[in-house]
Amino acid sequence: MNKIWAFLVLFCIIYAVLTGNVETLIDAALDVPYRTLDLAVKVGGIIVFYNGLFQIALDSGLIDHLARLFRRPIKALFPDLDENSPAHRYICANIAANLLGLGAGATPMAIAALKEMKKENQGKDGATRAMITLLLLNITSFTLFPATIVGIREIYKAKITMELVPFIIIATFILTVVAIIVSRFIRVKSDE
Repeated sequence: MNKIWAFLVLFCIIYAVLTGNVETLIDAALDVPYRTLDLAVKVGGIIVFYNGLFQIALDSGLIDHLARLFRRPIKALFPDLDENSPAHRYICANIAANLLGLGAGATPMAIAALKEMKKENQGKDGATRAMITLLLLNITSFTLFPATIVGIREIYKAKITMELVPFIIIATFILTVVAIIVSRFIRVKSDE
């Protein structure tokens, strides 16, 4: 266990003993596994559902159609990537999942794209510029409809849900623009 966590646990135990809240501490400690499992099932269910939808979209050819539509923007973002690369479809799926705010549901598409890029890189060690760009885009994940955030907030009966959507759109847009600028900066520095 990390020393910081050990210190925090010890601090909580000492504080509970000194304030006479030992029963509350025990109740909280026993409640943690239930809450953790509850959260894992609820969030995991959302992620499994979205991954299933995206697998259907991949198998039906919808993502391939999106890849053809977004060929120019993707070519601009990933100029080093071969035009006929199988990674294109996974990049499109990742971008579409991020636009829909699927969060962790987009990550398997990014991993599949990275594997394809690694194959094209003939197994050389280190990340290519296209890999770095994809990771930055996946992390910042420009979102038009934050489905996962709204879903989790609805599950836990949050008072403010849909009012956050414009702020999430603006924040993720700014983060994505910064990620593209950083990606270009890395590209320029590596070319020097």
